Amino acid sequence: MNSPEINPDEKALICEGFFFYQLPIGEFSPSINKDKKTMNMTIKIINQNDFYKTSDLACSTALVFFDCLIEKIEKVTPRKAVFVFKRNQKLDKVLTKYWQRKLKVEPAAYFEQLSFIKSRLYAQE
Repeated sequence: MNSPEINPDEKALICEGFFFYQLPIGEFSPSINKDKKTMNMTIKIINQNDFYKTSDLACSTALVFFDCLIEKIEKVTPRKAVFVFKRNQKLDKVLTKYWQRKLKVEPAAYFEQLSFIKSRLYAQE
């Protein structure tokens, strides 16, 4: 069987009659060809630099306040969590202003976001 052209940013797996269970972290897009009984799976490898991770609850609350979405909450220990955000220009601008202490927020709305994040944390326990 000839191997297909592979984009340098992607890896391709071709499975015939069996599945691969250990795959790298990434975005998967499978396609099944029932006539040939084959399954093609394209995996786009996720670059760790595409994400911002922090365990700082105040910083995470500020990011959510400015419409940056939490992609995932990773529990490190029962008492510590890491918030994962998809990195983009907006997130970087908010982070810069946050660390320069130049962000302006409406206190009640900030507290509402803090309560929302805490409820997500406690829901995972």
